[in-house]
Amino acid sequence: MRPEEHRSTDEIVAEIKTAKMQRERLAASPVDADPQRALDWLSSLPNLWNETSDAGRRELAVATFARLGVMGTSVRGSHRIVSVEATEEVTVVGDTGFEPVTSRM
Repeated sequence: MRPEEHRSTDEIVAEIKTAKMQRERLAASPVDADPQRALDWLSSLPNLWNETSDAGRRELAVATFARLGVMGTSVRGSHRIVSVEATEEVTVVGDTGFEPVTSRM
């Protein structure tokens, strides 16, 4: 959409309603995941992280963590994560499957 194009409030509300319905439909749909493909993807995450810009890493951390404690190290420009508090949207794989992050993790 170009800046000079304007949508009415009704059009915006209808778009939001459609998006919410699509999200609910997708969330209710079972997913058949290929375990090997999933493992390959998870294994590639360190490489993706290393290829991501500092700004991209910062955006990912901000989106993932409500609070992130870091401590500087003796190596210039290097930091160590010492504590994290995940946002409510983060889901992890635990011993019972996919679950929201809790204090016991």
